[in-house]
Amino acid sequence: MKKTFLILSLLFSVALLQAQTQKNLKLTTANHKLFDYGQTATLTTTDSAVNVIDSIIIADDEAGIIEVQTVGFNDSLGLAVTGSKIMRYVKTAGTLTLGSATNTLASSTDAGLGTATWSVAASDDNIIVTVKGKLNYEVLWRANTRKIFQKP
Repeated sequence: MKKTFLILSLLFSVALLQAQTQKNLKLTTANHKLFDYGQTATLTTTDSAVNVIDSIIIADDEAGIIEVQTVGFNDSLGLAVTGSKIMRYVKTAGTLTLGSATNTLASSTDAGLGTATWSVAASDDNIIVTVKGKLNYEVLWRANTRKIFQKP
């Protein structure tokens, strides 16, 4: 009898919790977007020069988070450069400041691609994503960039 009462009490509590949770999770999606900004950029390199693969203009008096995922691939040798970074930024009085990057996926370069790499930096009013390949190796690059921001 005690077990039956306990089970019924537990089921009733779970039902009440579900009803309350569903009530609180109503979301109006009008005027909402999944991301404020998102794009994919591609570039092919055949040398070790630094190239801008993506540039995101940041408005004055804006703060946000920028996330970049990058892949570089040499298909003839099956070698890759991969990684993902996320960081905060703030632009006030014309000065754009980036916070320290957190590697959400540590950047990794296969040994055969040597010093091929990628990075994110502030440049004037832009956040830029740069890539650097390897001399005499074709590297196909893709950078997915998104930002979530707030401004007055």
